[in-house]
Amino acid sequence: MTTHLITGALGCVGVWVAKQLAESGQRVIAADLSDDRTRLRSLPGGSEVEQSIEIVRLDVTSIDELGRLVAGAHVDRGVHVAALQVRASLA
Repeated sequence: MTTHLITGALGCVGVWVAKQLAESGQRVIAADLSDDRTRLRSLPGGSEVEQSIEIVRLDVTSIDELGRLVAGAHVDRGVHVAALQVRASLA
């Protein structure tokens, strides 16, 4: 099984990526600076997806923190969708 690290995993794009990978039987580590799981839980089957993935708080701007997670979790692949929120996208 391949381990995927998704940064920004609780955002608009990240929750869908996590859902697709988890439903295909992959190991998913969902990393986000936020711990708000509202978007994830609102997806069809979101509660089941939430149960099947590992969610961790991570600041992707911290290279040390990111490196420790990648090494410790034996990450094979990464999907980087973390971004700074701007007022227009928040609205």
